[in-house]
Amino acid sequence: MFETAKANLARKRELLAHELTSGRQVDLAEQELLTAQAHANAAQAGLRLLGASKASTSGRYTLVAPIAGTVVRRPVVLGILATEDISLATIADTSVMWALCDVPESSAAQVALGQTMQLSIDGDTESSFEGEITWIAAEVDPRTRTVTAQAELPNPSGKLRANQFGLAKIDTSAAKSAVSVPRAAVQRVGKLDVVFVRTQQGVYEPRVVKRTGDGEMVAVEGRLRTGDAVVTTGAVLLRTEIMPGSIGAGCCEVEPAGGR
Repeated sequence: MFETAKANLARKRELLAHELTSGRQVDLAEQELLTAQAHANAAQAGLRLLGASKASTSGRYTLVAPIAGTVVRRPVVLGILATEDISLATIADTSVMWALCDVPESSAAQVALGQTMQLSIDGDTESSFEGEITWIAAEVDPRTRTVTAQAELPNPSGKLRANQFGLAKIDTSAAKSAVSVPRAAVQRVGKLDVVFVRTQQGVYEPRVVKRTGDGEMVAVEGRLRTGDAVVTTGAVLLRTEIMPGSIGAGCCEVEPAGGR
C-alpha cells in the first residue's frame, strides 16, 4: 500500500510538471502517501510488540503457540493475507480423547461410571483403545432411543482421531471398588480429593479418594465402603479445620456405584 501510494505521488508530480494534472491531484496523492505511511508504521509497531525483529526484511514472522499440542486443523495457505478474522491453525491436546458411545435404551441400566470401554475403529482390526467411563447422559435421545456414555481413552500414539466411528464394548461387571457419593461430599485438599467419614458420633476421619464424573452423584475409589456415613453439608468446614470437634449434620449413607 505504501509503495503504491509513493509511486502514485511520483506519477502525479511528473504529470503536474507537464501541466497534465492539477495541484489538487498532487495534494490528494501526498495525503494518500501520508495515510499509507501511518498504516505501515502502526503495523511495524504491532510486530515489534509481538517480538518480531526490526532488522528482519524477509517478510517472515514466527508464531509461537501458547499451549503444547498437535495441529489438528490448518486452513491457512502460503501467500494468503493473514488478518484477525482468519484462523491460522487449531491446536489441541490429543493425548487423551473422548469416546461417545450410543448405548441402546434397553441396556443403559447396566452401564455405570468407572466401567471399562474398549473401542475398535472401523477398518482397523489391529488397534483398539481402552478407557474408563466418566460420564453417562441423564436422558434418552428421542430419535435414536439411546443413552450416551463417555469414556476417556489414552491416545499416546495419536492413532485415534476426532470424528471417527467404531464399535465399543463395555464391561458391565462391577466397576472396581468404586462407590457413589454426593458430589458435595468430595472436597479438594491440596492436590487430593478427600471425603470425611463419620467413625463415631462427633468424630470424622478424612480419607483420600479418586473421583470420577461430574454429576450430582460421583463415583469414588479408595478406602471407602458401602454403608460408610460421609459428610456432605458440613464437608466445607471439615476441609477448613480438617478435624473439628463435632459436626453432626449433613451425613448420608454411601451407595454402591450404579445403584448396586
